[in-house]
Amino acid sequence: MKLFLGGSLAAALAVTAGAAFANPVTLRMNNYEPPAGITNTRLYQPWVDKVNAINPDALQIQYFPGGGLGRDPTTQLDIVENRVADLAYILLPYHAGRFPDNVVVNFPFLGTSATEGSRAFTMAYEAGVLRGYDTIVPLGLQISPITMLNSVRPINSIEDVRGLRVRAADGIWAQLIEELGGVPVTNIPVNQAAENMSRGVIDASLDNWVSIRLFNHPEVAPHAFAIPLGQVVTTVAINRDVYEGLPDDARAALDEASFMAYADMWGEVIDGLSDAIEAELRADPNYTVVDFSEADQAAVIAARDRLLETWFAADPHNRVVFDTMEAALAELRAE
Repeated sequence: MKLFLGGSLAAALAVTAGAAFANPVTLRMNNYEPPAGITNTRLYQPWVDKVNAINPDALQIQYFPGGGLGRDPTTQLDIVENRVADLAYILLPYHAGRFPDNVVVNFPFLGTSATEGSRAFTMAYEAGVLRGYDTIVPLGLQISPITMLNSVRPINSIEDVRGLRVRAADGIWAQLIEELGGVPVTNIPVNQAAENMSRGVIDASLDNWVSIRLFNHPEVAPHAFAIPLGQVVTTVAINRDVYEGLPDDARAALDEASFMAYADMWGEVIDGLSDAIEAELRADPNYTVVDFSEADQAAVIAARDRLLETWFAADPHNRVVFDTMEAALAELRAE
């Protein structure tokens, strides 16, 4: 406890005002993912290196992969808000009630890739329509690759979802599975999906190509029904007081590698990785991939539209968020 309080106090004193920063400013970034993990080696460490090279005399990031400042994925927002770390990789779905507008990307057949989704969601943030970001500044809004169904037995059409127990995050995705006739199971994290499929607790899991490979799903669930069922938001975010207190040159260096520049970097890495894993699994004779039909698409869109009407009715702001995302996607597709 003494060490924790000491670290928090030191961090708090360091960000009291811009004048308190050393030259160069050193920010501490936490990431609970292992240092040798594929996203760490291909994205987070290269991003830190990129920031550190922009203006070394103004800003440096001291990086703590492997959770050097906190290993619990569910507490990363607290770590940043309490200034144990200045910035961190945060799984926003753990804080759904705090960020109510993020669920817009969960709706199927909206975004088509991590790059497109991340750019559009960054545009929505910059338009000021996203709630919940009062205490943090999302330097990088990360939209996942497309989510689909990974299953123990083949799913040949959306009708086959009926009666299946499907791991899904609570909220829109759980409601979608119910609309499609399945039974959502919301208390299983993605890193426990393979174990629970192998034990027969669940029949399928909502996943993307990267998480399917990352968490070794093909060993127990060698089937994918590749229908786009939405995406999810995560972020690399900095404490807002820290960000706003940065000297101008330090903030400029951080901004240069953040926001839309970060969305492009994230998208290039994650879409490239997703495409490579998809190609590998499609070529694997022990793994089957079923693509969706027009009838499947129509059924999912009909279910989505029913959920959208309920979501719009719950809060008029929800329609503003959805319309902003659609407009951003249309703008990007017109480029």
